[in-house]
Amino acid sequence: MVNPSENIFIGNHTWIGLQCLILKGTCIPNDCIVGARSLVTKKFVEPNTLIAGSPAKIIKRDVEWLK
Repeated sequence: MVNPSENIFIGNHTWIGLQCLILKGTCIPNDCIVGARSLVTKKFVEPNTLIAGSPAKIIKRDVEWLK
C-alpha cells in the first residue's frame, strides 16, 4: 500500500474555523481553536491552545473561552 490511511482525532469543545484543511494522522486536543484557512498536518498535545497557519502551529497557549 502506497498511501495508508490514518485516523484523525478532534477533541471535545474544539472550534474549527472556515475552510480549514485537516490531513490524516492529525490530533487536535480538547478546548482548542483552529484558525480559518489553517492547514493542520501534525499531532498537537496541549489543550487550550490557538492553532493557526499553513502549516499550522501553536500561536497562543492557555486560551479559555466561555459562553
